[in-house]
Amino acid sequence: MNANQPKQEFGPDLQADVAASIKRFFTSRQPKETFDNYKTVNLVPLNCKELSVPKVNTEIWSTLSPKAKQIDYSHQLHQQKLSLAAVMSTKCTELIFSAGKKIEKDLRDRILRANLEVLAVLGDTMQDINQKRKNDIRPNLSHDIGSICSTSITTDWLFGENITEQLKVARSTSNALKSTELRSHFKGKRQVPYPTSSYGTQPLNFRGPPLLRGGGRQRRPFQKRGFSQRQQFNRTFNQPRQ
Repeated sequence: MNANQPKQEFGPDLQADVAASIKRFFTSRQPKETFDNYKTVNLVPLNCKELSVPKVNTEIWSTLSPKAKQIDYSHQLHQQKLSLAAVMSTKCTELIFSAGKKIEKDLRDRILRANLEVLAVLGDTMQDINQKRKNDIRPNLSHDIGSICSTSITTDWLFGENITEQLKVARSTSNALKSTELRSHFKGKRQVPYPTSSYGTQPLNFRGPPLLRGGGRQRRPFQKRGFSQRQQFNRTFNQPRQ
């Protein structure tokens, strides 16, 4: 883990009055009423819903625990301000674009480019948080549908459109992978119709002589417990005669 903080590089100074006006926005919090007013006059355009905070699809939201819902809601609160900034920047971009010849072309192009770069940064940050939301939700999903957290494309819905179809595809893919893993596990292994004896290749009479009538076993000649046949033979014929 990298314990170093990101290195900050600085550019040319702004005009003093401009810098002073901007600094206060980043050193003190704005009243809630101010943001409420901003949201009222800067609604998300109907044909650009992607600027809004993505909602969790109903099919997913209904399965989440209260704790998971609370975590996702906290992410949404951060995204609301990013969404508001994106809408405001978009409206500014549209005003500049609509001004046409009222603004000198080179200046207009530079302002448009700057606003589009702002939107690019805001959009990328929104996508980062969207993925963070998906990652936090993933442990609450079953294993067979968890893949949608990395494959779905967010719109105004966190997991995109056609969530029902996506879930079907995810389950089908998961089942196919399980089947492939099962086949590879048994690949190259010959099926054995009968269980193999644990006695290996021992002869059929390895258990000893057959039982006699009455339950006893027939003794083998020249063999006592603890001696081999050769040892018993030597023991018997090498004894001194009486």
